[in-house]
Amino acid sequence: MGPLTMEARQWALKEILSIQDEVNKEALFQNRQVISLINEREEVRIRELISRNTWPNKWRGDEPRADQAMDLILADGIVQPLLV
Repeated sequence: MGPLTMEARQWALKEILSIQDEVNKEALFQNRQVISLINEREEVRIRELISRNTWPNKWRGDEPRADQAMDLILADGIVQPLLV
């Protein structure tokens, strides 16, 4: 299974920031301390990496997705075809 797609990263960032905003609104309402799941600097960097199509080490972004059925390739190179 490869890294998250750029679409999944954008969705996750939006969700995390939404949760952070919701929690902090309630914290302010209750006169409590706000939290930072992702600070502004981190958000800028995440958005920059997404816009530059940056992938983790050794990944290119064209690997098969985890939600795609595929043949099983064993360590010794034997391919077990997917039976559908």
